[in-house]
Amino acid sequence: MKPIVEIDLLTLGVSLLLLLFPLYIFYRYKISLIKEMGVSVVRMFVQLLLVGFYLQWIFDLNNPLVNIVWITMMLLVGAGTTVQRTGLSFGRFFLPLFVANTLTVIVIFVFLRLFVFDRQTAWDARYMIPIIGMLLGNALNSSIIGIEKYLKARKAYRDFFDFVRIQTGRPNLASRPFIREAIQQTISPLLAGISVTGLISLPGMMTGQILGGSAPTVAIRYQILILVTIFAGTTLILYLSLLAIQYTLNRRLYKE
Repeated sequence: MKPIVEIDLLTLGVSLLLLLFPLYIFYRYKISLIKEMGVSVVRMFVQLLLVGFYLQWIFDLNNPLVNIVWITMMLLVGAGTTVQRTGLSFGRFFLPLFVANTLTVIVIFVFLRLFVFDRQTAWDARYMIPIIGMLLGNALNSSIIGIEKYLKARKAYRDFFDFVRIQTGRPNLASRPFIREAIQQTISPLLAGISVTGLISLPGMMTGQILGGSAPTVAIRYQILILVTIFAGTTLILYLSLLAIQYTLNRRLYKE
């Protein structure tokens, strides 16, 4: 197998010339995304470089306590971003969403520890942080989309919700159809993407491992594990997040 091709900073900088294509399109059609694109790319570039140095330190240290602190930071940022992007009240919804994310991470980690990795590997920063990071990163987008759909449906069908709630005295039962639709509409595109994996697209982790020198068969096995983990974790985070929001919104109704 050929040695890994190193990408130096100059080559990486030259690759940014590809951004001239979207830049021209935005300018040609007066799409107000040029400034946002510039800020986003600069932030991505700086953040990834800093995270790269920091992760190298974490991997070299490989301390379970440090790993847990880093993952806790990811959970805090993820819950805060979800609250911000969905327009929810930070004071009321941050803690429930943080708990939903944390419970999912614990469940997934315990499962991987019991059935996939041995004790030493499960706590290894090279495995623990990337896997949980990919899970939380993918779940973040799905949670935002699912929560927005739930809130819009609850607002659009407010009369239906009030009717069922008054007739049954159970606000959670009245909002169950909204949870079902939010999950179905959010998870369905994920299943569509999984069904064509390997035919239309090669996942990023698998491609990265192959470029990094791993055998394709090894990369494929890891990619299957990651896809299953991300899908199961994303579904669980979305479900628990919707339950948390439902409980928070309906709690005052039970007191009426």
